Amino acid sequence: MEEELIDSIRQSLLCLLEETLHSHKGVYTNERTSLLETLAKMDADLASRRFTGLPQTIAGHVNHAKSYLSNTIAMLRGEGTGDFDVAASWSVETVNAQEWERLQSALAKTYHLGAIRQLKDLPP
Repeated sequence: MEEELIDSIRQSLLCLLEETLHSHKGVYTNERTSLLETLAKMDADLASRRFTGLPQTIAGHVNHAKSYLSNTIAMLRGEGTGDFDVAASWSVETVNAQEWERLQSALAKTYHLGAIRQLKDLPP
């Protein structure tokens, strides 16, 4: 019973991560509105723009999300203590076109190769 509950929670979490970052699953987003799909529609200038009242750029948020996800994956693997360098995660402010593409790719890679694989492979 406990293993079934853990597996159910794991599958729900995987579905939410998938919908949040990668693609619509019908849980809570509209089609083509996942984070990665939305970011792909932006150029580097927009990602680097400062908006009134917001201290961080979109590029900064993407780097922060990538860093946080990477840290979480390391913790799940037992490779980290959970210490998270918040200041470093916000170090990106502006990007050019190539840097913007690399940043989006790094977030996608962290998600695809890290989060999903680690959650699927965790023991119950």
